[in-house]
Amino acid sequence: MIEEVEIIGVGAPAEFGNATGGTFKIVTKKGGDTFSGAGNYFYQSDALTFPEIYADAGTGEPVSAGAPDAFAFERDDFADITLTLGGPVIRERMWFMTGGQYSRDSAWEAGNNPADATADNSENDKLSLKLTTKLSDRHEIFVNTHLEDWAFIGGSSPNVTASAAFVERGATVTFAGGLTSTISDTTIFEARYSQWTASDIHDSPTGSFDMPFINYDAEPTATQDGGIVYPWDYRTWSNQFNAKVTHYADDFLGAQHEFRFGVQIARGVAETAVAAGPNSAYQYQSGGNLYQVIQEPYRYGGISRDHGFFIDDTVNVGERLTLNLGVRLDLNRGEIPAYDLLGVPDSGQETEFTAINAVSVSGTAPGDPDIVSWNLVSPRLGFTLRTDEEGRSAIKGFFGIHYDQNVIGNWDAPAPGVTPWQLYALNDDGTLGDLLFATTAADLAQPDNLVAPRSYHYTAAYEREVGSNMSFGVQYVHKYTDRMVGWSILGGQYESIQWADPYTGAPMTILSQTAQPTLVKGNSPGDFPGAPEKYEQTYDGALFYFAMRDAGLWNIQGSYTYSHSRGLIPRPWYESQNNPFYGSTVGQDPNAYLNLNDGQRLQGDRPHMFRLQGVLFLPWDLLLAANVNIESGKPFSRQVRASGVTEQPAQNIIVELAGSRGGLEHSLLNIVDLRLGKRIDIGDVTAKLDIYLYNALNSTSSIWNQSLLIETPGEQFIPASWVEPRRLMLLAGFVF
Repeated sequence: MIEEVEIIGVGAPAEFGNATGGTFKIVTKKGGDTFSGAGNYFYQSDALTFPEIYADAGTGEPVSAGAPDAFAFERDDFADITLTLGGPVIRERMWFMTGGQYSRDSAWEAGNNPADATADNSENDKLSLKLTTKLSDRHEIFVNTHLEDWAFIGGSSPNVTASAAFVERGATVTFAGGLTSTISDTTIFEARYSQWTASDIHDSPTGSFDMPFINYDAEPTATQDGGIVYPWDYRTWSNQFNAKVTHYADDFLGAQHEFRFGVQIARGVAETAVAAGPNSAYQYQSGGNLYQVIQEPYRYGGISRDHGFFIDDTVNVGERLTLNLGVRLDLNRGEIPAYDLLGVPDSGQETEFTAINAVSVSGTAPGDPDIVSWNLVSPRLGFTLRTDEEGRSAIKGFFGIHYDQNVIGNWDAPAPGVTPWQLYALNDDGTLGDLLFATTAADLAQPDNLVAPRSYHYTAAYEREVGSNMSFGVQYVHKYTDRMVGWSILGGQYESIQWADPYTGAPMTILSQTAQPTLVKGNSPGDFPGAPEKYEQTYDGALFYFAMRDAGLWNIQGSYTYSHSRGLIPRPWYESQNNPFYGSTVGQDPNAYLNLNDGQRLQGDRPHMFRLQGVLFLPWDLLLAANVNIESGKPFSRQVRASGVTEQPAQNIIVELAGSRGGLEHSLLNIVDLRLGKRIDIGDVTAKLDIYLYNALNSTSSIWNQSLLIETPGEQFIPASWVEPRRLMLLAGFVF
């Protein structure tokens, strides 16, 4: 059995109501001939937080204030500082723009005792510099670089100790340069080269290399201590070149055209070193029995090479009809290199990595030079028809076929050099008992017919201007996606076993493996008995929107979306959606797809979404902004495990589909944010003083559960994370 720990990055609250009014100067993307700049300091604290969400430190269950072991959300630290400056290096010839950010956010979720729990802690530091040079009236070049250093600590909770929580941290360095040339009055050429490198380390926030231990039998939910399961060291880098020619033709075949011809060339590399635990193993308890998983360190990764070519044409047919025609050709290639083998260090030998205890040893794993070979043609067609002479109303439509990017994380595992995954029973004295199950590289295959995920997009819209200050519209969107990349379980033999849902007692038929299948990445779950036909998802949405304004006084805009998203995606067991697979083995048990032949509501499904934003400009250079977000809660499924029942290691089985029985979803999200700002002109400098009130109604909606495993009668889902409570944020800034 492999358990995967989902990682959720929670950043600082986003700024809203960005309209500032007036005629303030800003730092443009390339600076200008006069110096200009801006600075902002955002501040929050626990004293500015008004929490009403308490949870029990032992169970994580919501409780009232004053109850024993009740702890509320608590903010430890928050600061966000941004600075930008732009101006001339050589007037009318060369300009610069630079900016930086320092961001810190630390808080405890409700139910965590700050005396013995690690806070959720995010850190992010950024620095950017851009130089733009005008070579002549027709030619301009730029270069820019960006540095970023970040970290996120997923704090311990009532069921996870500090050492078994995680820290994910890394650094990113980017560089880009480009040229824009006006070839003639009707032709523009643009070219850009960029490259970036990034690292991502995932390990214990305390640096623990202790044996990870998960207790699935713990009540009310599984617990974890020791180190972390499947730590990793990840490195990635990329190079990309883009070029585009835009040509305007006033009278080509009797119509006005804007042609765009482009080429894109990219090469990406990703490489990961990973093991089952910091020292190649972790232990767990399930069904009253103790087990140990051993998987020694190994490397996996890939190289992508992508070439894209496109032609677009925007053509005006008469005075009312505009057509957008385009076609794109993508040539995608992917390979798995022959990586050096890894091993466990000898006594006294230092590890080569941060998260795992491993060193390079002699020999290389076999590679796969042709794992991806896709030649893709993507046509698209759009139109805008103005239905009246004044152009106040329009009908719009679009159809296109799109393909997913060549994401290395979807196909770089199972690696040809993957080390054996072994499951042992544990004796009472902690020593290894019988080998219960093993998967070796021989049981894993590289796909020979993997195809690119594909989606069909259809949109239709009607827009109308009413008077001089109001507009409204309605839009329908349909998107169908298939051929997604996930695990395919091929071959093998199974026998049917009668079992019962331990929560309800309802009878179930599950599959027990009698001959091991081949596990491979593919576009369908496989060919085991009762397997769903393919991975697919469907989205349908109707969007109603409006905007109103009175220039210089107020503006307001809003929308309501009714939508439905359903299907079988390659990772239906989580509360998140659309993550690449990387080295995850979840989904290698055919029982994991039980009940999913017709799919389920997807994790991102929000049937109802209402958005409202407005800004009111008041006397004395005051502004009042509001942001309202009301949406359906995220659906989730109920799952069980058939531990010790089948010959293969147990994985989670979805027994109640996401959003079923009217209750398997988080509560309605109802967020109202307010902002009151003051602008003060001091010579050429404008000072900014703002007060933000986030979650003004103090919504207590949950957004994440501790576990989706509910197996004991009477057991309930326990929230692990809520919307942050009502809180103030202060801003002091300047613009010049």
